Amino acid sequence: MTLVDLFGRILCFSIYGSIAGAGVWLIGLLIDHVRAPKGISLILWGLVALRLVVPFSAESSVSVYGIGNLNARIEGAFDFEKFYRENTTEVIWENGEDQSADLAKSPVRYADVKRTAHDKTDHGVLRDSTVRELLLFGCMVLWIAGVMLLWLWGIISYISLKRRLRFAIKCDGSIYETDEIDSPCVVGIFLPRIYLTVDISGKQREYIILHEKMHIRYLDHIWKIISYLVVSVHWFNPFCWLMWKHFQGELEKACDERVLKRIGVKNKEDYGESLLKMARDKSWRLSTPIAFGEEDTGNRIRRILRYRKPLITVSVLVIILGVLAYGIFFTIPGKRMLVLKNPGSTQTAPEPEDIYEEIFDSETIYQARDNGIYRISGGEEEQIYKGFPGIRTQMSVFEGKLYFLTDKLYEEGALDWADNTIRWIDLETLETGDLVLGREYSLIEDYRVYDGMVTVSYIAPEAAEGRMLYHQGEVVINDKPITELSEQEAQQFGMEMTDFILQNKGRLVNVSNRAENQNITYLDMDGDKTAEKIVLAPAPGDHEAEADWVLKYYSLQIGDAYREGFAYNLANTLWAWSPDGKEFF
Repeated sequence: MTLVDLFGRILCFSIYGSIAGAGVWLIGLLIDHVRAPKGISLILWGLVALRLVVPFSAESSVSVYGIGNLNARIEGAFDFEKFYRENTTEVIWENGEDQSADLAKSPVRYADVKRTAHDKTDHGVLRDSTVRELLLFGCMVLWIAGVMLLWLWGIISYISLKRRLRFAIKCDGSIYETDEIDSPCVVGIFLPRIYLTVDISGKQREYIILHEKMHIRYLDHIWKIISYLVVSVHWFNPFCWLMWKHFQGELEKACDERVLKRIGVKNKEDYGESLLKMARDKSWRLSTPIAFGEEDTGNRIRRILRYRKPLITVSVLVIILGVLAYGIFFTIPGKRMLVLKNPGSTQTAPEPEDIYEEIFDSETIYQARDNGIYRISGGEEEQIYKGFPGIRTQMSVFEGKLYFLTDKLYEEGALDWADNTIRWIDLETLETGDLVLGREYSLIEDYRVYDGMVTVSYIAPEAAEGRMLYHQGEVVINDKPITELSEQEAQQFGMEMTDFILQNKGRLVNVSNRAENQNITYLDMDGDKTAEKIVLAPAPGDHEAEADWVLKYYSLQIGDAYREGFAYNLANTLWAWSPDGKEFF
């Protein structure tokens, strides 16, 4: 997992955790006003912490994320790895520097140019999406810096507190007295110690020591450190800080209940008076966020005075409510099971009308459902593919085509499935077809479509391949594909392309016309009013070891000139750009 992908996942977790925290907060308010133990609330807050950091979650039919396919929308919005994969191409220039390139489509092949470059440098152009990528990178760096600073602050403040306590006087066992603190606290991880202020005595001292021992017994000092680490990862989310602050109060309330259970309800006034005296003597001082001190004394005293022994029936009802809240706020929409053709493997398939995969392309949404693939744009829904498209379609959009993983041999009504082909849909004509793959009928584990290439990983048998992406018979002029043009038509096509590039200075144009095992275009490179044929293809030879990057080893022919070379991410795209409207590269 890259840092970009990790940052996207953290943003998703932050939203999931915030939604779950809102539900737990409401349940906590209920527990405050009924005779139920606070421990139930603490368990739910622990689940919130897990939701903020753990990438796995259970499935249920009552999940709140099933409303409007909220789960897929959140995942799609923060799939930064996919954003980079689909929008970034590195162009290798002669001086060895790489520049981001815009995928601006030529109107000779398409009706409009979707993106344009808005700035230029000495080596290339800066496309619109580059700004978003730089902003994303800056946010990621800022997030990492914030996490590191908060962790550093926690460590430094903890060390500073330990230094202040080094001269504390030992009273009994792990109990110490010092005048360096404003209120009693627990400090330490594996060997925690109780530190008291020197002015505590008598019954108050007994109650406070019991309170701190309850913290240690139930590992509250550990939970506080863990909660700080979690909130530090989500420092950019103000709601997480509110949840963290509220959780600290919940720990104190739960600890107060444990103390009252020991000393009896009849002594709650004395216990509350001890906390009140401690609050009057307390002055403000910056403390470490990972040491355990007493806070929010006023609210605690009010709850102590209202405290009554929990009722079993009320507690059971609150537990049932907590289980229901778990199903609503902590799970994702569930799916039924379907057995595949290959023995011993299972995958999840959707319930009828369930949306089990969704991607976003500009302002358009594509949804894979059990009865087909749908396109949603401008509030209107259109079915662009009929029939069961697959269990894990892994949809992607590239240059007017939508690709998805499916079963080439599947028949309607069958109960088995095997991902053995990659199908495409022309988003303008809705024509469909299958990519020509080297291992026909083999079981596909994963695939990627990007920048004119497709890479496929197989699991039965285990193998991988990379191929240049093309569509058989794709027309460029006079209803003919690039490979069937006559010399006159090739010249007409090349001069039209050349004129368009020169008339649109500052625009990086995709001039690719892909055929089987080659990428062809025609351009007037030397200004003699004759278009030269340009062909980009894999270099001759066996490069199976580099299946993921077919065009690492390339051959480029421009007219009579020919060269072979190596470029890390040349992919399968030809670009043209004119800086001044007089010449182009």
